Amino acid sequence: MLTCVSDPTGTGQTVLQMTVSPNTCAWSCQQRMDWISPKIIAAGADEYFSIPILVPTSQTSNLGGNGRFVQFDEQFGDPTSGSPSNALDICQQGAIVVFCAGGNTSGASGGGQIYYMGSTPANDGRWHDFIEHIVFSTNPSVGELEIWKDGNPVTFNGPDCPDTSNVTGCGTTTLHYATLIPGATTGSNNWVQLDNYRNDSPAGYTSTFFHGAPAMGSSYESVRDTIVGYPSGP
Repeated sequence: MLTCVSDPTGTGQTVLQMTVSPNTCAWSCQQRMDWISPKIIAAGADEYFSIPILVPTSQTSNLGGNGRFVQFDEQFGDPTSGSPSNALDICQQGAIVVFCAGGNTSGASGGGQIYYMGSTPANDGRWHDFIEHIVFSTNPSVGELEIWKDGNPVTFNGPDCPDTSNVTGCGTTTLHYATLIPGATTGSNNWVQLDNYRNDSPAGYTSTFFHGAPAMGSSYESVRDTIVGYPSGP
């Protein structure tokens, strides 16, 4: 269910609530909800995205085991085959859920890589602002991903480090890999997608996210502070 509601933290802004229940049936009866922008991303683009997200404290910490995820953002496009090349998720890490980044570095039929973004529980009922800097390219030496969480640069670590022939930058704040994948994303028909999509369906729980207004721009400064009253850092 997609609903425009008042910000639960009381800022007065209108936000998007996405709720997925075990009975949700969308996109070939997957348990998911999606908001999709126009097709605004092309090969060679060098873009910044602000993705504000609030995960309620009522969101379960049991997603079905380590490595299970619920996705809340991706940059994707026709022909939409396989996992997206760029995504933000919450992932189960032991007994808690944490924010993580995912990226399909294995081609059209490949799965996603997982990189944890700290060890603080994601379901804390607070707004968090993620800024992504992505250079879109099918060349793994040119494609680039940087992420800031609440104004702080993210160091990419996790179960899919160290580097491989497809991705480099583990242990640093910049990943290089093919951020567009022939057969999975095209050079001119890609979009920004806010979602609530879980990889463990069918699942016996209801998941809810609150999305703030996303932003897209040519610099970090152009997309920061999109949540009213929430500082996104220096």
